[in-house]
Amino acid sequence: MFGYDAVTIAITAGSLLAACALVCGDAYVAERRLRRWAEESGLTILSRRAPRFLRGPYTWTSRREDYVYFLTGRDAKGNPFETWVRIRGFPTSLWTSKVETSWSPKPTATPLLD
Repeated sequence: MFGYDAVTIAITAGSLLAACALVCGDAYVAERRLRRWAEESGLTILSRRAPRFLRGPYTWTSRREDYVYFLTGRDAKGNPFETWVRIRGFPTSLWTSKVETSWSPKPTATPLLD
């Protein structure tokens, strides 16, 4: 009907499949790096947020392909923590596996004055 041959369809389908595999594989690698970093640092992650627009200290320096998370959790001694974490996405992830952090102290509750 449109005059496409089998080779053209196979190349197009293969390219789409490869692009999907690259995106899914990159997300898997970022998740694995985050888990490994937490284990090696002795941290327990209690909650994780992945904002798309306002990305904390990485708002203006991150690319769309980067994985930025806001984490809350506990360290090995049970102390609470909050931090922003950035893991570079493809293609930067090919030559760096560094997990960048921007620590912020957890706010402590202050008693209300009567």
